[in-house]
Amino acid sequence: MQLSKVRKLAFQFDRPGWRWVLASLMPILAKSSPDGVLRLSYNNGGWEHHFEGVSSVEPTPRLRGYHLREAANLPVWGFLYTPKPGDTIVDVGAGLGDETVYFAKQVGSSGRVVSIEAHPLICGFLRRTVELNDFRHAVVLNVAVTDKRQIVSIENDLAHHLGNSILQNGGIPVQGLTLDQICDEHALHHIDLLKMNIEGAERLAIAGMSTTVRQTAVVAISCHDFKWARTGNEFFRTKAIVEEFFRDSGFIMVPRASSRAELADQVNAYNPNLINIDALNRDAFQQHN
Repeated sequence: MQLSKVRKLAFQFDRPGWRWVLASLMPILAKSSPDGVLRLSYNNGGWEHHFEGVSSVEPTPRLRGYHLREAANLPVWGFLYTPKPGDTIVDVGAGLGDETVYFAKQVGSSGRVVSIEAHPLICGFLRRTVELNDFRHAVVLNVAVTDKRQIVSIENDLAHHLGNSILQNGGIPVQGLTLDQICDEHALHHIDLLKMNIEGAERLAIAGMSTTVRQTAVVAISCHDFKWARTGNEFFRTKAIVEEFFRDSGFIMVPRASSRAELADQVNAYNPNLINIDALNRDAFQQHN
């Protein structure tokens, strides 16, 4: 069955009294796919998906779990560095946990993942995903990463939850902390990879990581100039600011060429004092030579 038809089916039956239909039918529809859902249930406002070897909790039902696999995450977040067993990863803007699942599986039980998500409901789904996968080496934090300790407001658009950003007015109030405060509280003294995707708030996050930046080996920061180009909102125009911050902090930039605007705007850089170039992905350097 085509995905568009499955989405239409889910929309029709994702309501009280009818969700058992989806829970019964979707695993049958997914049998032909190697990433198909094996078991599906609705609990505490979210859909619990059980795929082969991995689980996820989301606000809407899903037929396949490709989004949790290495093949989906490595091309996006593994351009410069591929996480290794024993690594410490900080995932800022974790969303529903696609990347957190990938990172947690990559670093293994000897590693550590600190997964940060600002939206309370989305963070609840993320926390349940971590629990279902028994990722005891992953910590989930419901905070916004900002430039100082403060209460901020974020968008409350569950239909487009990956794009929720900080607002001047309205939205949901959330505790904001700096990365320095978070790392101090959780005794993070070395970060192998800092992944960040927080819809323009990266401009705030870098202002609150004067200590953390010296303890970080590799960064993959999603900047949002493409949103600025589309909306005219200067808050999203961040790439030059982020690059300048890391360059001034002694990092070496590794440009990324891509036809996808969100990847072309990604800032990838490494700290030569904390990681040897041989530990990085050689293809990233060959791309712009």
